[in-house]
Amino acid sequence: MLTFFSANSTVTFNPVIKLNALCSRLKAEYTLSDSLYRFGLAGEWRKHSHKALGFHHYIGRHILIEACWKPTQKMPIPTLEALLDQMKWAVDAVGLTRLYQYSEQFNDGSLVAAIVIQESHIILHGYADGRLVIDAYTCGSADPQEIIIELSQRLPIGVNNSRLLVRGLHENNAGDEGWCTDPRRLRLGIREEIPSKVLVQNIHSPRTLTPTGFHGIAEFYGCNSTKINTAERMVEIFEDLSDQLGLEQLQKYQHPFQPQGLSVTFIAKGFHMTVHSWPELHYAPVDLYCDRSESMIRTLLTQMQRALDAKEMVLHVKERGIVALIENKVVDKHDVSLKL
Repeated sequence: MLTFFSANSTVTFNPVIKLNALCSRLKAEYTLSDSLYRFGLAGEWRKHSHKALGFHHYIGRHILIEACWKPTQKMPIPTLEALLDQMKWAVDAVGLTRLYQYSEQFNDGSLVAAIVIQESHIILHGYADGRLVIDAYTCGSADPQEIIIELSQRLPIGVNNSRLLVRGLHENNAGDEGWCTDPRRLRLGIREEIPSKVLVQNIHSPRTLTPTGFHGIAEFYGCNSTKINTAERMVEIFEDLSDQLGLEQLQKYQHPFQPQGLSVTFIAKGFHMTVHSWPELHYAPVDLYCDRSESMIRTLLTQMQRALDAKEMVLHVKERGIVALIENKVVDKHDVSLKL
């Protein structure tokens, strides 16, 4: 909000309202948040959207990307080793700490590449038809959009659809720059926003493809703090759930933090499951993607709720990989993302 003073009057100028009107008048291709980002007013957009919500603090942000390879002569599709190297570079460029990385190519042409970051992750699943399913989760002030921007500058990726999920919503009890220390300040829910930095392509005449899988994004509240702070117990729970899927070449990683908290990641072909826990808040965000049915996702995460003794679960299930491949380009066909 900008205020101008003159001898006889005071004029208030709201850049959000003005830019919104401008976008509508010119029928701009970009969203309001995209325009604010270009004019350096993204902070104004966040301030107004947070004010409407009533609280604006969060533990983490999670971006979901639907994309496909879009190679050129200067930038061909990378090898698996080069892909992982570029993902490392993107994480390093944002200033995050890498804990573990893994990549694998399978006989059917699909692949997976993953990097576990401190209380965060970025995971990419690639398919033989060129489709890519990417998600990046970061906690604190780190912005997962920045990772995707760095990655897209060094890889021949055409972004079809991007969704930004704000997780671990809370009313901070330690000031604007502090961290939530009281579990009673947590607020149930996941807020979905329009990503202000990652732009999608506007392409027409789509060809429908079947989804690559379903993605369950779960928030567990009121968890048993001992269970979500014990790596061995979390690995047992993950193993029990993954055994029901009959996965092969399953990769497992666990990392305990001091004085408390942990990250556990399981990765396989067309599958990943992660948790980053905050025992002091009795809170655990879980991420489960696999190429099975939506009902299977819901069943597994309901079992996890019981295993963690969680009092509440908020679950969103996203259908992933619905894109159209047209001359190495992509189009969003439909989205059945929000299911509570």
